[in-house]
Amino acid sequence: MPVAACTLRRAMDGRLPTLYTVQAFARGADADEQEAARVWAVAAAAVHPAPVRRPVTYVPGRGITTLAGLARAMMRVRAEAGGPSLRRLVGSPEAAGRISRSTLHNALTGQRLPSEDLVAGFAAACGAGEETTSALLAARARILAGPQTRPRVWTAERARSQMLRDLGVPYWRRNEDIDTLDLGVDPDFPVRRQPSPARRTAQRHRRRRSQRRQTRRTRLLRMPVCATRRQIPDRTKCGSGP
Repeated sequence: MPVAACTLRRAMDGRLPTLYTVQAFARGADADEQEAARVWAVAAAAVHPAPVRRPVTYVPGRGITTLAGLARAMMRVRAEAGGPSLRRLVGSPEAAGRISRSTLHNALTGQRLPSEDLVAGFAAACGAGEETTSALLAARARILAGPQTRPRVWTAERARSQMLRDLGVPYWRRNEDIDTLDLGVDPDFPVRRQPSPARRTAQRHRRRRSQRRQTRRTRLLRMPVCATRRQIPDRTKCGSGP
């Protein structure tokens, strides 16, 4: 384990060296490396004490259905834990090597859906309880399952409103009694449904294109023909000589 002289000089001056430097110095002095590592751990804890972890009381709700929502929930859990750095979260004993710095960064920024081990390890590293961990895992499961489509229930009121809409009845008169409305047709007669908005737009564009073509054709027919165009050029006069 080669160590530079300037590194040993800084360690002798009272600065906290690295564990590598301490082990190299112990090996060079024929001392116990494990005892040197234990002494270094005690000194490092005294110089850089671990931040006091705050209790996490935030529990994400059931409305999280997107990656951005899950990322905001994880950032709030991290903020309530005291805002530890990514390196401290990854190296915490609660994570137990289940997460990496890059994957945690992608999860907190909403770039990629985290795995279950990453979410559980992150919650454990932040000191979150079982309720918060379960809420984060449930939010991940909802995002993975995708949006839930609600079944469309066709009631008599909606059928009546759709029929009146197809007949062109104004919306402010659709709540009136159907017997008082002048529908023009038998209410029991099946009414043909109107085309969709996209289909109506396409039909309107086709009609406009047809009208433009007809207008262009009419203008060409009404355009006066120039007299010079009716004359056929005499090719015998075309020449360089007299």
